[in-house]
Amino acid sequence: MEEQKAFRLPIVVKTMKDGKPVRVSMPSGAAQADQGSDMIIVTVGFLKKLGLPVRILAESGLNGLTMNVADGSSARLTHYAELKIGVHGIWRRVEAFVRLFSEDNKEDIHLLLGLPWLFTVDAKIKIKDSLIEIGDVERGEEIKEIKGPKFVGSEGHKLILCQVARLETKEVEDTESSGDESEDQDSEDDDDIESSDEEECHINAPRIGRNKLSSKVESLWSDTSPSHCLPGSNVENLHESKIPCYPEVRRSVVRELSEASQEVIDEWIKNTGVKIGILMKDQRDKLARLLYPYKDLNSTGVEDLPFTDLYVHRVRLKEGTKPFSRIKQRRWPPGKEFWMRRIISDGLKFGLYESTIRANGKLSDWNAMAQLVDKSDNPDEWDEPRLTFDYQNVKEDKLGCFVELLSRCHDYLGDPSHEMFFKLDLKNGYWAIMVHPDDRHLFAFSMPGMGQLQPTRIPQGSKGLRYMCKYIYRRIQNE
Repeated sequence: MEEQKAFRLPIVVKTMKDGKPVRVSMPSGAAQADQGSDMIIVTVGFLKKLGLPVRILAESGLNGLTMNVADGSSARLTHYAELKIGVHGIWRRVEAFVRLFSEDNKEDIHLLLGLPWLFTVDAKIKIKDSLIEIGDVERGEEIKEIKGPKFVGSEGHKLILCQVARLETKEVEDTESSGDESEDQDSEDDDDIESSDEEECHINAPRIGRNKLSSKVESLWSDTSPSHCLPGSNVENLHESKIPCYPEVRRSVVRELSEASQEVIDEWIKNTGVKIGILMKDQRDKLARLLYPYKDLNSTGVEDLPFTDLYVHRVRLKEGTKPFSRIKQRRWPPGKEFWMRRIISDGLKFGLYESTIRANGKLSDWNAMAQLVDKSDNPDEWDEPRLTFDYQNVKEDKLGCFVELLSRCHDYLGDPSHEMFFKLDLKNGYWAIMVHPDDRHLFAFSMPGMGQLQPTRIPQGSKGLRYMCKYIYRRIQNE
């Protein structure tokens, strides 16, 4: 049984449930210390069970990392997750690589705590005693002992050790008032997690494996369209082109108005460059205070543009559509070419674009031409343009979603009885929509000196964008 294996750890994980901070006690077999691992590794099933987000490595400047596995092959690492875990009251914030998964192991719940965690808790491992001591005395932490099953050498061979005792783990109560708890001093502020209202949850399972945790676990997989994906995750390297499916429930979080002083809010408005129209001072102050709780959503560049987990775009090619390749590419003036390379380079750096060769192992039969559209009426040669693509030959069947006629929009806006309108401009809204890995090659394009690339998010110029945006809006509104 897994709970009898060596160096299993009783871990508690901080997460959110129904908008409230909670601590979840994991089964003893869910986490294991391993001094032979150079990294911390977590499974998708672990993250899904706790509702923890996944991040793209490329967004942290790490790309092209691989992990050697037991059979001698190597697997590409594309995602990581941030965890807040406690073991006997010793708390740390760690970052773990997400293990690639397939149909057979997508429900596995496991966390491998390698050298990064062992180092930060100043772990001492005693093999003969099957004992791990954790706790950094320099931080004022009390040393905690974790006992495992004891082993002896085999009489018939020296291939493996034989177990002589079952796992013994001292029960430790993790409460808010415990004086033995310690947070990682190098971590970010955890005030949003530490509160007297924090709940405790337990995950009980006889063993960790496929479909063992609950008879009502939401389905993680979906072959139907549209597909949905794991929160914050990318969908590269998925088994048999399937997409992880997020439970279809609203994740509403009520944001209260901040108690910060008006001077602090005004300083934030000034630093972010938010433009507010002409208003009376009291109205302007109220509007600024309304925006302040959403400061984490402010975006200043492509590195701040995560994708939504509500929708993954599948291309519905019309029957009879054949691949189209634009052989001749336009030659741009120096200023335009500079911005084109700059925009594409930034997109590659933060995972908005990828090489078709690297992603698919071959060039795409589709090849579009990039288009640059000026953002102003009288632009200078070196003004930053908008990058779009000519995808008129990627003929898609539109989503069955109602879109208001522009003529009716004009009639509504032209009605003199309407005295005020609310206008919201979502920055690079198309880039929030992920393209399914199997369909990205349809939007491939070529760049001199960069080869053939393909977008990972919906590029401007693709057909049916209005319908996709309307569909996502209706999902947000829970319609």
